[in-house]
Amino acid sequence: MLGKLNAKDKSPVVYGSRNEEALPNTRESETEKQAAFRALVEGEFKEVYEAELESILARHAEYLSEKFAEQEQNRSQWQDQLADLRKEYPTFDLEAESENEAFVSLLNVGIPLKYAYEVAHLDEIKQNFTKEMRNSRPVENGITSQGGVVIKNDVNKLTKADRAEIAKRVERGEIIRF
Repeated sequence: MLGKLNAKDKSPVVYGSRNEEALPNTRESETEKQAAFRALVEGEFKEVYEAELESILARHAEYLSEKFAEQEQNRSQWQDQLADLRKEYPTFDLEAESENEAFVSLLNVGIPLKYAYEVAHLDEIKQNFTKEMRNSRPVENGITSQGGVVIKNDVNKLTKADRAEIAKRVERGEIIRF
């Protein structure tokens, strides 16, 4: 299907291809196709087309209704989980978290509120845990100049509190030796 030569590079124009001179013919054929489709839809296939369209719209409305119900159920579950989460993480702020893309995307796939928060803030939680462990950990022997165990083997070196503790232990039946 060769026609005339292309004005730009003198190559042959192949009709039906997507070059500049063939596009107007393609546009006309598209317009003709649209007109033929419109004639079918408005004519003999009107009822079939309308029935199919109504079916598609009904399925879409049902899908949207299910999604809306699912979102309402999720919101209800999140409200139930919110109090527990705030007990464990008092600094939790739902409004601020709603702007956190990682947190919101986890909620959207059905992850519970607590787990979504923990995943989104894993690094912060680890840092806080490490600080708490450092602060609550007892000092190890050898780090301080104090000994780990205090031994008093002379009765004259006992304090009043030591003597009271020994008296309580003797009352319970323990045998004390020096």
